[in-house]
Amino acid sequence: MSVSPVLDDLDRALLARLGSDARTPVSALATTLGVASGAVAGAVAITPACGFVTPVGALVIGLAAGAICSLAIGLKYRFGFDDSLDVVGVHLVGGLVGTLLIGFFATDAYIADSKLGLFYGGGLDQLWRQAAAAGAVMIERWRERRPRMATIDALLEKRP
Repeated sequence: MSVSPVLDDLDRALLARLGSDARTPVSALATTLGVASGAVAGAVAITPACGFVTPVGALVIGLAAGAICSLAIGLKYRFGFDDSLDVVGVHLVGGLVGTLLIGFFATDAYIADSKLGLFYGGGLDQLWRQAAAAGAVMIERWRERRPRMATIDALLEKRP
């Protein structure tokens, strides 16, 4: 899976983990699992943006996703959340980072007549659209899943 001819999986993994590894709150040493999570975070973040950004934009998005997802995973420890696979810290946060950064790095170099991002002279129009779409999807998913979560909570309370 390659974002562009310039970026391959190893590049994404290395770039996404340049920040400190939040998996080990006491130590700033990188772990194998942290590097794997960084590769996934970079791939998740670039997925919504891959047809609309240049390779340089992809690098910046990968770096931002690695750092922000690492911080999100660190918050899991601080708040005591049970997220053993880091689904929220990597997939939710990484997807939001990639979605929002389209509003900054979008270009029409690959898809003609695309809206331009803030850094390419498009103003805040695309950023606003990306934020509104991400917010709408999150609200809808929460609304849809809320009854299921209540049922699961009720079933778990009945366990011995």
